[in-house]
Amino acid sequence: MTLKAPAVELDLDNPPIDPPGGADLVMWSMARELFADHEADHDAPCPSCQMAWPCPGNLLARQGLTVACGGDNTMADYWRGLARIRAREADR
Repeated sequence: MTLKAPAVELDLDNPPIDPPGGADLVMWSMARELFADHEADHDAPCPSCQMAWPCPGNLLARQGLTVACGGDNTMADYWRGLARIRAREADR
């Protein structure tokens, strides 16, 4: 699998709350919320799961933020599928 960088430059240590232009809004919102839940000082355990930084939740969030901006990684299919489900739920 070839990994694709996001279409916009991202600071994954401090991603903006508002999505960059062109980002998938549903996916960005989900990934940014997960990032906020698993944001920790690099020398401290995650406040949500108590695992060492970077915890699995933080890593998953970073992958989602990347995919939301047009990048590709090993979790891209997961994030795209979850965004489709959430978008359908919002349309109900």
